[in-house]
Amino acid sequence: MSVVFSPSGQHIASGSWDKTVRLWDAQTGAPGAILSGHTSAVTSMVFSPSGQQIASGSDDKTVRLWDVEFGRCLTVVKDFHGTTACIAWNVNGNGSYLATGCGDSSVRLWQVIGDHHLVYLHWSSMQDRLVVSNINISKAQGLSRMNIKLLEQRGAVDDPISEEVR
Repeated sequence: MSVVFSPSGQHIASGSWDKTVRLWDAQTGAPGAILSGHTSAVTSMVFSPSGQQIASGSDDKTVRLWDVEFGRCLTVVKDFHGTTACIAWNVNGNGSYLATGCGDSSVRLWQVIGDHHLVYLHWSSMQDRLVVSNINISKAQGLSRMNIKLLEQRGAVDDPISEEVR
């Protein structure tokens, strides 16, 4: 379903219908670790800029973050409403971020935090829809009155701050 080179060019990762991410030596083709855990086909992948992690998206509506050296899953990001079709990873002065494109027409930016590999939703675009699921939002800013109501209905904490109110 997808392949990607590591930043060093020494490895290739492939995602497949068999629900795995497989690592390969780019020079010899020798197989490496097999990363198992997705419950459906792996449709997209990206190495972190350091090459130490891989993020993989799947038809199972999750993104998994993997440790390349030890072949273990570090975290699972849930609550997608479709297949994760593409993933990009960027590190800049403000932190480490994953961008995801999903079969539900959403684009989301996720912040990857620290050694514990916590992944938090930074923002989401749903073609003028707000989707919130199993999340608490505190002191949200720049929301329309309709989105504030949606957050309140879904159990948002504190008082969201609307651009219209300021």
